[in-house]
Amino acid sequence: MSKNMRHLNNGFTLAEILIAMAIFVSVALVITKFMLDLSNFSVFFGEDLMAEQELQISLRPMVREIRSMGPSNVGSYPIVAASLSSFTFYSDGDGDGLFERIRYYMEGNVFKKGILKPSGNPLSYNPSDEKTFELTHNIINGSAIFSYYDKTYTGSENPLSLPIDVPLIKMIKAELSVDQNPNTLPGPIIFSVSAMIRNFRQ
Repeated sequence: MSKNMRHLNNGFTLAEILIAMAIFVSVALVITKFMLDLSNFSVFFGEDLMAEQELQISLRPMVREIRSMGPSNVGSYPIVAASLSSFTFYSDGDGDGLFERIRYYMEGNVFKKGILKPSGNPLSYNPSDEKTFELTHNIINGSAIFSYYDKTYTGSENPLSLPIDVPLIKMIKAELSVDQNPNTLPGPIIFSVSAMIRNFRQ
């Protein structure tokens, strides 16, 4: 009889069952939180990668275009206008022998590009023919995108003061700061480039 009683008492008690359930629930919560954190990290990483790609696509071609700028096909000066939020100039960006009027500028929190090809006979630049493209979104450094330097720049001098004296410009710097989620980590991505004008004398 006592052997049978000892055998019956070998099962789990109510307290043991409750403790086991608590441990199981705790482990499940930890795993769930880890999976959510991993998912959020993947989202942030993907958004940052997309932002970085947009920045590279936006600024790297601009360097090439600035370096090869020159007078327009109607004889206009290579640089049309320069400000902190926009830069307009002539360059043969597609290598077809025609110098397009290229405009990089901010509109809201979007960095954009406008391309105006000369047309007609004789050639002319009709502003209504400009084609615009959105390059980079979620810019957070406002309108202070461009800075300009003269031929004396060696790396430590201050940029030209406003209003910009266009004929003095020899080098252009552009910096974009992008943050896809301003209220969360990891924070903004900053991408900057500089380009020296080399195809005309100043």
